[in-house]
Amino acid sequence: LEYALDHMLTLFCGKMGFLILYDEAFHHYDWNNCATRNLKGLRAKEDNGISRLKRSGVLEQLVGENQPWLLADVEGNSSGIGWLARSCPGTCHFLLAPYLDENQVVALVGIGSRDRIYEDSDLLMIQTYLSNLYHMVEQKRTDLIQKEKKQEMVYLSYHDPLTGMYNRRFLEEELARHNTRRNLPISLVFADVNGLKMINDTFGHERGDELIRLAAEVIKGCCREDDLAARVGGDEFVILLPRTKKSEAMQIIGRIQDLCLKKSTRLGPLSISMGCETRETLETDVLEVLRQAETQMYHQKIQDAGEYRSSIQDAILASLQRQSKAFRAPAQRVIHLALGRAKAFSLRDKELGIVRV
Repeated sequence: LEYALDHMLTLFCGKMGFLILYDEAFHHYDWNNCATRNLKGLRAKEDNGISRLKRSGVLEQLVGENQPWLLADVEGNSSGIGWLARSCPGTCHFLLAPYLDENQVVALVGIGSRDRIYEDSDLLMIQTYLSNLYHMVEQKRTDLIQKEKKQEMVYLSYHDPLTGMYNRRFLEEELARHNTRRNLPISLVFADVNGLKMINDTFGHERGDELIRLAAEVIKGCCREDDLAARVGGDEFVILLPRTKKSEAMQIIGRIQDLCLKKSTRLGPLSISMGCETRETLETDVLEVLRQAETQMYHQKIQDAGEYRSSIQDAILASLQRQSKAFRAPAQRVIHLALGRAKAFSLRDKELGIVRV
């Protein structure tokens, strides 16, 4: 806009002028999208740069009439055009015009000169100039929108929308890209958030999503700069650790577990089961290494089951008790009877925990 206004002032011997984008749908012009030269007495910016038309004086008339003005020999003290007259003391000539696209005012232009009296031919030239300028700006805006949409599509194709982490597709591409000797040894950590299905079924998916986001925050917070963490399933994450021995990977797992204990939720401490395996040579299939890490995670999950199930069970009971004061005694009697029957069948502790739920 600044360049366009300077160019028009040169073409039409202007000493002062303005070029303002206008939104007819909302009836305002925007001082954040305008260019001005040598204007005096212009209203200060209001409402984050947006000024309503009813406060605009000359511009209000220009848009209201929807017709260009060619004014010659206007005295500087003329009250008819307000701050435009004050910008050119003495005798001045003005060309003022709205520019329309599809019958909508999209821009306002004004040029003032002491040396040139403007005619209809000047108006035609400036309308042609504005038409080319507007369509160039619109094309640039369209290109920018398309570029932003393309960038958003690329982002969504490689990221998990819930957590902002990388997704399985990106992880698979990175596993292939890291298939070089300089990245060895490569350690892979397979992680699974405990109790997610139980939480979704009992408290709803919104609470489950909170748990997933918290787990993602913990995992990302414990990764180093060159590490890569991805969400590969509903409650599953994978951490890619290039140039990392298994002992170093176990230290990262330890940091994650320590941080989980500090991150309390409404259901108690966050619980994540993890397994780790390391690729030492290029001859080893990286997908087989990932499967081994997943198998170790499931073994760990069995060991963790009693602890996290107990905390979730307590949370379920506490939640139900808060909903109804009359619930506690009947619930305890049902638990007592169910556990008594289960023990009669010599069920193991893990199975008793399920019965308790």
